[in-house]
Amino acid sequence: MEIQEQKRLADSILDRLSFYPDVVLAGGAPRDWTVGMEAKDLDFFFGGVTQAERIDLKISVEQALGMVELTPISGNKYEDSPFEGYECEIAGQPVQFLFHTKSCDEVVESFPFNSSRVSYRNGEYTKGKDFFYFERYNLMLEGTPEQKYAPDHYYERMRSKFPNTAVHDNKRQLLRALGKRAAAIQEADELVEW
Repeated sequence: MEIQEQKRLADSILDRLSFYPDVVLAGGAPRDWTVGMEAKDLDFFFGGVTQAERIDLKISVEQALGMVELTPISGNKYEDSPFEGYECEIAGQPVQFLFHTKSCDEVVESFPFNSSRVSYRNGEYTKGKDFFYFERYNLMLEGTPEQKYAPDHYYERMRSKFPNTAVHDNKRQLLRALGKRAAAIQEADELVEW
């Protein structure tokens, strides 16, 4: 599905999910769209969902979308992660719905790479505090140990998906290694709270 079609589908789904106050499309799709790539799937995150609310919310999502059933996410994509998720296919596009106790803003900022710290809603992107390193400088920074909940194959997939992107696990060391080229980054960095 082409990017514009994916965006129209995402907007339609978000409109149907507007009954819930904290829901966004986040991670892979908005990241891929910002660099002109079609997304593999659409991941909708719901923030502030308690364990007790999850089944009722799943049913509400199914009703809002007119679907018979959402199925638990298969495989180990989110193994050992703080998400509970369900998946389906809409108009031939794989779609996932992920429930989290944290707010959507907190969830997006906790993603393992800065390149995924972006969300989309109502035609607008909300970019995480260090997303610009990926968007502007083609740098993919790994998160803190607390953010590294994804399985190893996720890190390898990100490195292979963006082969021309420099990957680094320590922002400060990277800036020192860049030397004079880091001046512009340092200037931009002053605008960002770390």
